[in-house]
Amino acid sequence: MNRSFEIVTDSCCNLTEETIDRYELHVLPLTFMADGDDTVYRSYLKGRKTDLSQFYAMMREGKVFRTSL
Repeated sequence: MNRSFEIVTDSCCNLTEETIDRYELHVLPLTFMADGDDTVYRSYLKGRKTDLSQFYAMMREGKVFRTSL
């Protein structure tokens, strides 16, 4: 498909993979780090089911989060 624009959103949009593929959307994952660790966690990876259970488990453990911003 030849188009003059691209649609970009972030992972908070909660779109299904079917919708993302159908409209050829670009999804930017939100990234975060926990407790000063340099491990970067991503809230969306193309083709993988989004599972934020690890994020919520770390919140319950009292971890402090930061983002790239």
